[in-house]
Amino acid sequence: MKVLLIAVALLTITSTGFSQKNKKDKRFENKQRINALIKQEEEGVIAYEKSVVVGGKLINDGYGVFFELGRARSVKQGWLFQLELSERKHVKEEKVAYNFSTPFIF
Repeated sequence: MKVLLIAVALLTITSTGFSQKNKKDKRFENKQRINALIKQEEEGVIAYEKSVVVGGKLINDGYGVFFELGRARSVKQGWLFQLELSERKHVKEEKVAYNFSTPFIF
């Protein structure tokens, strides 16, 4: 029984030692992956096929939101879909309230 317990303990300790990578190996693998992506980009291979951008903007006379969706078919072909919704205040707009009523823009 003791021999079996010692064998299981040694097996557990040695297997966990082999399964973990040190920081140097992880850095080297990450650097090689980045170098491969840079090489592909220099050769003209597309690094991504889809892109999505969502955002908002705030300007001094209004605000807006935008959405952009892009797809790449090849290095020279692709399509881009953009949608923007904005509201801007006209220079002559003025908020008016008469006799404690709900204010409205005149």
